[in-house]
Amino acid sequence: MFDRRNVPLGIVMILLSFHTAMADTATNTLSVNLTVVQTCTVDTGTLTFPSGTFGTSIQTPAATITVTCNTGSTAPTVTIGVGSNAVGAVVPRRLKRSGASEYINYALTSGATPIVTDTGMPLTDNGDGTFSADIYASATVPASATIGVYSDSVVMTVTYTQ
Repeated sequence: MFDRRNVPLGIVMILLSFHTAMADTATNTLSVNLTVVQTCTVDTGTLTFPSGTFGTSIQTPAATITVTCNTGSTAPTVTIGVGSNAVGAVVPRRLKRSGASEYINYALTSGATPIVTDTGMPLTDNGDGTFSADIYASATVPASATIGVYSDSVVMTVTYTQ
């Protein structure tokens, strides 16, 4: 016959814990967020003058500036600096002869509109997240110009709101 007095207390506690254990749960919602901000990139192209002889006025073929922004972006603004051969922030821009300190002045235009240093230039909204403008350079080669390759680097800055 079974006598409860002979059952060790530890076994009784284990058996009782199986009957009294209950699982509880808690729930909440995890929020996941992503913010897409406006970003733009710029492709500037290259302006290359045809070979020029002194006394002639020459112009480059158009280079297209294309600014690409993500969908839903506001129109960006492009400003063009004076160039690496400038004297301070003074226009005209200058092409420098390679390896020498000789210069030829030049101007930048967007169509017939002169591009003023550090002032926003107009862009066409192409309706597909891109904005563009054609840009030209023109110069008159002075009679005193030495034979050689002349160049300049001009910084373009794209400004957009986020």
